[in-house]
Amino acid sequence: MSITPEHEHQENRISPRLAADLRDRLLDLDTASSGAAFALDTPRDFLNRATELMCADNPRGALETLLDGWGMLTGLRERGDAAADPETVLTYLGALIDCAEQSKDDDASAAWRERRIELLTELGRTMQAGLERVLGPLAFRQPTAETVTEIEPLAAPLGADEPQALDLRVLYGLCLQRAGRHTDAIAVLEGVHDLAERLGHAESQVLARFLVEDSYVQIGDEETALAYIHDIVRLSDNRAMIAMMLMKRAQLAAGAPSKTPAVLFDLVNALELFAACGIRPGAIMAAMAMGGLLSENAAHEAAAAAYGVALDEAERAEHPLGPQIAVSLGNALLQAEEPARGAAVLSRFLDTPEPVDGSQAAERAAALATLGHAKLAEGEAAEAYAAWSQASGRFLAGGDHTAAAAAASNCGKICAAAGKMDEARAWAEKALQASQEAGEHPLQAAEHSMFLASVMARQGDQDSLEIVDAALEIAVEYEAEFHAAQFAETRGSVLHALGQTDDAIAAILRAADAYASVSLSDEGTRCDIRAADLLRSEGRDVEAASVYRSAIDRDVDRPDYLFAAYKGLSQALGSLGQDLEASAARAESESWAARARAMGLSLD
Repeated sequence: MSITPEHEHQENRISPRLAADLRDRLLDLDTASSGAAFALDTPRDFLNRATELMCADNPRGALETLLDGWGMLTGLRERGDAAADPETVLTYLGALIDCAEQSKDDDASAAWRERRIELLTELGRTMQAGLERVLGPLAFRQPTAETVTEIEPLAAPLGADEPQALDLRVLYGLCLQRAGRHTDAIAVLEGVHDLAERLGHAESQVLARFLVEDSYVQIGDEETALAYIHDIVRLSDNRAMIAMMLMKRAQLAAGAPSKTPAVLFDLVNALELFAACGIRPGAIMAAMAMGGLLSENAAHEAAAAAYGVALDEAERAEHPLGPQIAVSLGNALLQAEEPARGAAVLSRFLDTPEPVDGSQAAERAAALATLGHAKLAEGEAAEAYAAWSQASGRFLAGGDHTAAAAAASNCGKICAAAGKMDEARAWAEKALQASQEAGEHPLQAAEHSMFLASVMARQGDQDSLEIVDAALEIAVEYEAEFHAAQFAETRGSVLHALGQTDDAIAAILRAADAYASVSLSDEGTRCDIRAADLLRSEGRDVEAASVYRSAIDRDVDRPDYLFAAYKGLSQALGSLGQDLEASAARAESESWAARARAMGLSLD
């Protein structure tokens, strides 16, 4: 018995070599590390490391790093070293204030603000010193949409060419972004970039580009945003900033199939940088994006490696996306034909205590549904049934009737395979009801009704034919040729179960031609073989041989189907006493059997 997971069509746009290389890089990633600090030899190094720690939600660690470097900075300044020029010292003081604010250390923030104001005054930048004294901690806090009302009256009157307004106009641009005024933000931040360029402030130029690119995205100018991202990646020496820009570039290019390899390279590079910085939230998002894109391209082993990294990072960070990632990893492992590992991941998640607030309800239902597929792939039908039974109830409780219908249908198929037709019918009825309550497309509901009809037919219920014919009418109404072929084949199965063999054979042959008409010759061949087998079981060997030959004459790619067709033909010809022809057909069947086995196809 085979029950297909709900993800049928996948197109591979990446090469096996690329998928393998990405998988190897993912498996080599050290997720246990909390970040690899580089040598801190200059004040700029301390600033960059502090930025990484801030992005990793560790403001206290960032503050400690900056304090460690403060002695070096003051010593260099006393010696007149160029590495401790006034702009670097001001930037350093700004970072100290930012860390103190995010650490909720008001006293430290006030002390560092006073030292910065003193330096500004010493440098003759009295206007800037006055503005920062008026704004207080507001000048160093992350702005909100409401902050613009406090900043705009001070910043708007200042000229774009005023050097002492540079830092305040950066803050003003951010406030405009938060308020959704992106055109205004672009004007302000582009002015900041131009002024920084004239002043020779390279870091301020990069910062302005870093901040303004999002506003270009928001107004639909992705070309300019991408150009700025490219500049930042090329010019910045800040690992965290580069990683964020690689993520942004990947997001902007994600919808273009031709750019899939480039997107994956940006994501894996971003992931490695986030991991090196110890920025677990960034690493989680990069790994999840990789896993999704690799899954879409049927690179399931690499996808599993990506989701494995994401789950490891999430568990170490106690990130709320952990349950969702566990489900994705379990599914990727199932698709990679590692059902045992997939089941282990899903079971481990399901064995954890469930929050009483229901925050994991959807993820646990999805985990049970995927666990059902994994258990069935391992041949454990009873465990699969138990998982799907729970999943169906959970989906219904959560209002996801579509998923509930799929899980209920899977339970019914397991019961039907075990000959438990009353239970199978009950599940089939639940699946159809859930599908109808979900308001699904009539064709989807018709698929569930066809399963119900097949169960009813095995119980000898003649009403099953009415259900089948109603579903066929829906397929015709919506011009759904594939569904019409599928339903016609099911009609043949229903007729056969009801003992109407001649009509069953005719229906299955019509299904064969219907499949072929929509370029599914393999399915047409399969139906021909089914019809021919029924003919042979009725002793109608002449007709059976003719249908087997029709199956062989179709444009078939499946060696297992050709094996079955030639085997059936040899048996039909043998029954007719045509021994020479039967021997030739048998030889062909053995040849196709060898090819099928070489491809790992079943001959059952």
